Amino acid sequence: MATVMKLYDATDQLLTIREWMDEPENAEKLIAAGGDLDAVPELAELADKAEGDFATKMERVALYVRELLATAEVQRATAKAINAVAAPHSARASSIESAAAGLKEYMRRNLARLNRPKVEGELVDVRRQLSGASVKHELSPEQLAALHKDGCIFTVERVSHELPADALRDAYKLAVAEVGARPKPGEEDFDERLAEWLATVRVALVEEYGVPRGVTVEQKEHLRIV
Repeated sequence: MATVMKLYDATDQLLTIREWMDEPENAEKLIAAGGDLDAVPELAELADKAEGDFATKMERVALYVRELLATAEVQRATAKAINAVAAPHSARASSIESAAAGLKEYMRRNLARLNRPKVEGELVDVRRQLSGASVKHELSPEQLAALHKDGCIFTVERVSHELPADALRDAYKLAVAEVGARPKPGEEDFDERLAEWLATVRVALVEEYGVPRGVTVEQKEHLRIV
């Protein structure tokens, strides 16, 4: 007979995480990590101890994240209302927000590991979705100046040379439209097909739309709780 997960079982597991977060040194770790679970492996380990099937576990963690974010909002409002003693509330809010970010990344990694696009629960849904495209580059000011001199349409001459993100995002959208739909989590051979798709988009950006080599336009994945 399958074991039924009772409400108090889940509550006990979340209480353990709360108690860990209430320790000052752990709160400092969370703030310093900024939600990077690799830097706070203890938090991931506590979440891993939660019992139940994958979907149940994801839903419980998601509900807890929602509770954390609501608590952080209260802490920030309290800090704003009583500026004279705001520091403890601001620090607590930062700690809670970092814990929420870490647990969301924990859930996203678990979904990715199993190639699951989402989990639909009774009270909350958890799904992987793409963030807005980000732009970064490793070009020096001298290289940007040379590109601008050569007529690169993605550089703007100001006091310093830079790459306007909006124009590069537009080029990325055009490249994606040309290459075709991005593979979706849950599809067969997702990792391999995604790697091939990304490589094709990078080639199109450089060869078809003139994006300089050394510039990266990408869409990272984040977790949405609805």
